[in-house]
Amino acid sequence: KKKIYFVQGLRHAYYFQYFDKSSIFIIGSKEEKEFAVKNGFGFVSSLPIISSVKSYVYRDSEILINKIFSRWMSRVKNLDSAIFFIYEDTQPLGTFLNYLSKECSKNSHAICIQHAFYAKPNFPMRLEGRNTEFNFTIDRSQTKLIQPNFSKTSIIGLPFRLQAETAQPTSVILVGVGGVFYDNQVFEDSLAYFKKIHSIISNNFNLNIIYRPHPNERRFPEVMKRLTENFKVIDDLDIIDRLNSPSSIFIGVASSVLFQAEIAGHSVACFHADPRQQAVLSENAGILKLPNFENLVQWIELVQKESHIRVTETANQTDPLKIFAKAMDKFYAEIGE
Repeated sequence: KKKIYFVQGLRHAYYFQYFDKSSIFIIGSKEEKEFAVKNGFGFVSSLPIISSVKSYVYRDSEILINKIFSRWMSRVKNLDSAIFFIYEDTQPLGTFLNYLSKECSKNSHAICIQHAFYAKPNFPMRLEGRNTEFNFTIDRSQTKLIQPNFSKTSIIGLPFRLQAETAQPTSVILVGVGGVFYDNQVFEDSLAYFKKIHSIISNNFNLNIIYRPHPNERRFPEVMKRLTENFKVIDDLDIIDRLNSPSSIFIGVASSVLFQAEIAGHSVACFHADPRQQAVLSENAGILKLPNFENLVQWIELVQKESHIRVTETANQTDPLKIFAKAMDKFYAEIGE
C-alpha cells in the first residue's frame, strides 16, 4: 500500500515537481499520455470515466458507470491514501473523481485547484470547487466566492510570475470570449461589440489593435476565418509571453486573461455581454457602457495619463512552489497525516 496522487489533466503540471514522480498518475487523454510517458509519470485514461458518466446521464444506463466506479473503489481502497487533484467538479470527469473521493473518505480526499477563470454569477449556480472538500484558490476574493469557510481553503496564487514591462500602452488586446463553444449568441454579441470597440479606438487613438482568440475559437477554422476577416491582427503569442510583454490595454468580458492581465500590471476593462456572469476585477478596472461604449474614449485617455496596476499579495508569488508546499502542509494537518 502507498500514497498516490491522481491529477486531472495538465493545467497544474508546474506543481508536479513537489511530489515524488512515482506517486503521480495523470488522468487524461492523448496529450496527457504523451506528457506522462515522456516525463516518467503514471497515466490513467479518462475515457472510461467520461463515457460511463455520459451513458448514465444521457441514456439513463447505470451498467457502465457501476462497473467503472466499482473498479476505482477497489483501486483506491488498496492504497494507504489517494489524493485527487481536480480543476472542476461540475463536468463528468471532475464530478466522478470528487464523488469517488467522498465514497472512499477513509483514505481519500479531493482538492480543487482553481484555474484563473474568474467570474461572479448573476444568478444562483454552483461554482467550480464548491462541492469539493478542499480548495486551492488564486486570491481571497475568489475564496469568498467558492468557500465562505476558509478552514479548508488555501490561497496559492498563480504557478508563474507575471510582470508587464513598464511602458506607455501602445496596444489594445481584445480578448475573445469563446462563447462559440458553449453559447453562440454570446459569441455573436461579443464579436459585434468588439467590432464597435475596434472602430472607436481606430478613430480616436494611434494604438495597435490585436484580437486574441479564445482557445475554443481556435478550434474552429470557420470561426478563425471570420475573425481574420474582421480584425487585421490576430494574437499568436503564448499567453505568458503576452502577459509579460510591454504594458497594454486588455478589453473583454469575463475571462481568465483579464484577471491575469491585471495581476501582471496591464490596464483592463470589461463589458457585460454575458448576462450570466461578470468579471471580478479591481476598482481600477474599467466597466464599459453598453451598447455604444460612450465612456471608452475617456477611459483610455485616463489610462494613458495614470498607472492602473492591481496590487495583490498572493496572486503573483515570487516562489509558487513554496506557497504550494505550505498549502499541502495545511491540507495534511487537516486530514491528520
